[in-house]
Amino acid sequence: MNLQLYQHAGCKIWVWVLTETDTVESIRARLGYPVDLDGMKAESRQREILGIRLIVQHLYGVNERIGYDSQQRPYLKEHQDFISIAHSHGILALAVHHTRPIGMDLEVFGKKMRRVRSIFLNAHELAWQSPNDDTYTSEHLCWTVKEALYKLLGSPVYDFPNAISIEPPENAVGNPSEGELRAVADGRNYLLHYWIREHYVLTITNAS
Repeated sequence: MNLQLYQHAGCKIWVWVLTETDTVESIRARLGYPVDLDGMKAESRQREILGIRLIVQHLYGVNERIGYDSQQRPYLKEHQDFISIAHSHGILALAVHHTRPIGMDLEVFGKKMRRVRSIFLNAHELAWQSPNDDTYTSEHLCWTVKEALYKLLGSPVYDFPNAISIEPPENAVGNPSEGELRAVADGRNYLLHYWIREHYVLTITNAS
């Protein structure tokens, strides 16, 4: 298991890019306990579910398990650390903070994001998107920001475009590979940190 580590403001994020050899059977064989995958038909989804648990086992030992609270936020059953989970097209991410709740999201680049951007972007955010960006970086960045905040807050979002409003990064056109931006959700200001890589965008925030 080749894990890449990102760190920011006391938070650690481990990213695992699955390969063809990381099959459901091979990941399951490395786990020290059984995982019920009944009713989960897609092999890609099974790999992600098992893979996240293998990362947790690698970091915390075979006795650790993932639970979910009433708002479907994941937590560790045996440790007090706060966690957040993301997976997209075979890339898995686990974020950990020792003292603060966190929200993290990772999204692999794809053309669909531009087609559906009106579903999750408001007029203010649409105004600073880059029309000449063939990788649709700014759309993917906005998606991960809203998903990260949604995971942090846990409350249902009924008006996804307007419930969270994002300010552009300092260099909104042609974003640097790493930076920060601000967003407003539930009347509060949040600072988010992001990384832009060749195949994906990764964004993190906490409850500070």
